[in-house]
Amino acid sequence: MTRNFKHFLDKKSHNLMKLMKQYSERSELVDFLDDADFNYQITIPCHHMNYTSDTYEKKIKDFVSLLEKLIFTRKELKRIDKKSKKRIYQIQRYATYENNSHVHILIDRPDCKKIRELDNDEVDDFIKTKVIKVLQKLRMFNLKQIDPTLSKFFKTIKNTTEKFICLNYNTKEYSNNIRRYKNNDKLFSTIDFSNLYVRPAL
Repeated sequence: MTRNFKHFLDKKSHNLMKLMKQYSERSELVDFLDDADFNYQITIPCHHMNYTSDTYEKKIKDFVSLLEKLIFTRKELKRIDKKSKKRIYQIQRYATYENNSHVHILIDRPDCKKIRELDNDEVDDFIKTKVIKVLQKLRMFNLKQIDPTLSKFFKTIKNTTEKFICLNYNTKEYSNNIRRYKNNDKLFSTIDFSNLYVRPAL
């Protein structure tokens, strides 16, 4: 066996192991997220902002923080779990930033005082209104210019099938873009883990 051929085999073996690891990690991630109740997908176009990864993380953190202040009461925001030392009332979220052009944020419909006081058919509009208010405050993009009807950036996930489609779309980097990771071990480079919050399934 020549040295070049052995090197070729070693490289192929290494790439195969990396693909298998990627597939396994993606599968674990999807299974983990599948237990979460995501009700909305928010898409924020940022292609004109030239954000760095750190800026994306900060913007998403600011987005979630401001949204929680509008959805939860002050009393709810102050409630802390004695064991975990974390806030009891938080929005479940999973965020990705794609090709430095836009952000996807999956969030749940929190069980809280303001939402419990609404009729079922009022909840989606309530959440959407608060999301718009936060985006306008953060000035992440011009809503009226990019989405005049205010209908594209906010998607209500109505059933299990739509949830599956959203999860598959937001984890697609790991299944169809292998070449990008050929010389890069940053498998989860598009996921903002600093802003990932999913309650464990009971």
